Amino acid sequence: MTVETSATVWMVLGAGSAAAVLLAPWLARHSVETTWYVTVGATSAATVAFALVPTIPALSLAAAGLFGLAYTAATSVLIIWSSHTAVNSAAGTSILFTCLVLGQAIGSTVTGTLIEATNSVFAFVTAGVLCLISALGASTQRTTPSGRKGDAALSMTEGHQHHPQKYR
Repeated sequence: MTVETSATVWMVLGAGSAAAVLLAPWLARHSVETTWYVTVGATSAATVAFALVPTIPALSLAAAGLFGLAYTAATSVLIIWSSHTAVNSAAGTSILFTCLVLGQAIGSTVTGTLIEATNSVFAFVTAGVLCLISALGASTQRTTPSGRKGDAALSMTEGHQHHPQKYR
């Protein structure tokens, strides 16, 4: 891959990430569980697409944009979930980002090892499948600090009602 191609892919991935802000209204209207499955499913699909269409520039760029959009939206879902479930949403968000960084470090190492041991198609399909499995194994149904049970679609301000003194 040329430097120019690599730079273009990264720019499209970044544009997709920035475009995730456009999903905020949709994320706010739907449950954490629904938005988690959709965003992680799209992240998985984009990862598999990288493996299947590497020689078709338009599709590769579309996969990069979708990956950036979906991954960033998925991290937004985690922040929303943390604000609904953690007694201290800042601490919860900190923990989830620490886990994301560890997952990225482990995932990139394993993917790189798989590429060297097999090929990029196998490595990216495996990564996409593992991403999807991780979403299917997640349960966002938890009792929140205020004692509510369930996963209602809450706005960001509604999600903080259990700590009203912290936001005045």
